[in-house]
This record gives sequence, structure tokens and C-alpha cells, in this order.
Amino acid sequence: MLFWRALRFPHAVRRGVYMSRMFVWCGATAAVGALLWAYKGLAILITGDQPDHAFQIAPFFFGVSAITLVYSLIGELRRPKWLLLSLGWLAVIGGATAAFAHFAQNEDGLGDPAYLVNFLSIIILLFLISGDVRRNRLLPKWSFTPTFLAWALVLQIPVGAAFEAIDERLLEIPLVVGSVGWAMLAVAVLSRPQPDATARTGRT
Repeated sequence: MLFWRALRFPHAVRRGVYMSRMFVWCGATAAVGALLWAYKGLAILITGDQPDHAFQIAPFFFGVSAITLVYSLIGELRRPKWLLLSLGWLAVIGGATAAFAHFAQNEDGLGDPAYLVNFLSIIILLFLISGDVRRNRLLPKWSFTPTFLAWALVLQIPVGAAFEAIDERLLEIPLVVGSVGWAMLAVAVLSRPQPDATARTGRT
């Protein structure tokens, strides 16, 4: 029992320094993924040409951002921690597998299922934590961000399909909106006041 508790709740999670690093990793990887999606979407909208690799490697950064967000807020979320951590790690594994499949030129066999795992894991995770984030204002002034990002991701497929029926390039508009959502998450976590380590541990 003690070993299991140590696995789920490492002492470092309750330390301000550790949490600050998690927020930095969350914001940085969200920003990188947002830039990759924005670069891909805008390049196609403007030139009609798809840049290499940008779309395929972005999910890995989104997965890392998702799992570090969970670790950053884990002590303040009501949902089962094993569920949130499982979804976060599924997003990481799915994103890493998708990137590997892309460079191994096996996207049809391995990449597509991996993209789906990454995509769905992140959406479910965002919806699960969004209520607590809004209710407890865990991201001050930006508490709506997980909800906005989750819906932006959900609506990408139907809205993109509708736009594609008009012009194939317009398929990229929902992708650019999604990149804005990830950029907002980056700003939200990087601008969040960081807790003092003593406050988190109850020690002086």
C-alpha cells in the first residue's frame, strides 16, 4: 500500500519547485505544438503546400503538455488520479508512436491508430479536468481554456469537413483555431502564480 501510494503521489509533487517545473514543461510543449499546427495550417492556407513533419510531430508535444498539466494540478483535481494519469500517458505514448510511425513511413499501419489514441485521450482528459479548473480557478483569468481547447479539438473534424466541401484549403482553419487553443493553454499555465514550496508541504 505504501509503495502504491508512493507511485501515485510522489513527495516531489507536493513541492513548489517540482510543480513549477511541471508548469514550465506544460506551457513550453503546448507552445511548441501550437506553433507546429499554426505553421502547418497557415502554410497550406497561404501557399497550398504542406510543410514536412509539422503536423506529424505536434501530437507528441501535446501529449507531454497534457501529462505535465495533470502532474501540475494533481493535488487540486477531484477526478480519480489514476484515470487522469492514464489518459495523460496514453496521449504521450500515442503522440510518440505517431511521430515514430511517420519517420518510419508506416503512418497507415501504425500512425493513424496512434493519432486517434493521442487525440481522444487529450479530449477526454481536458473535459474531465475542465470543471475543476473553472470551479476552483486553477488557471486564474484563463480557467475557461481547457474547455475551449477541448471543444476546439472536438469540432475540428465536422467543421473541417464542412469547410473542405467549399475549398480543400479551408480544412486548415479549424487546425489554426486549435493551435490558438494550445497557445492559450501555454499562456495560462506559464502566467499562473506558482505556489511556494512550504505552502504545498505545510512545512516552514
